[in-house]
Amino acid sequence: MKRRLVAPKSGTDYIDLPANPGGEACIDAQNNIAIKDSKVRFVGVASLAEVVEYRIAAIVDSVSHYVRFCNGGELYYVFNQRGEVVELTGRAVTVSISPQGDYIFGALDEPRPVQ
Repeated sequence: MKRRLVAPKSGTDYIDLPANPGGEACIDAQNNIAIKDSKVRFVGVASLAEVVEYRIAAIVDSVSHYVRFCNGGELYYVFNQRGEVVELTGRAVTVSISPQGDYIFGALDEPRPVQ
C-alpha cells in the first residue's frame, strides 16, 4: 500500500520510510519535501500532463533530473553511477511512497504561480 505524505498545518514533520527504517522524509506546510533514503527503487511522475519542463544533465559521475510542474512545483533528484539516489527534494509537490521504495511525485491540487 502506498503512503502519501501530507503537509502539516505548520512546522515540519519527519516521517519514517516504509522501505528503509533508517531513511527519513521531511515535509513542511508548503509541501517542500527532502528525502534521505538509501533504498530508493524508483522515482517517477504521476501524470506527465502536469509536467511543463524536464531537464537532465550528466555531472562527472552522476545524472541530475529537474522537473517543473504546471502549478509551479519542482522536483530535483540525482543518481550516482551505481544507480543510487544521492539527492531527492521537491518544492510544492505531492509524493506517494510504496513499501518497496517507489516514489511517485505530482503537482499539488491547488495552483501556485509558475516562476
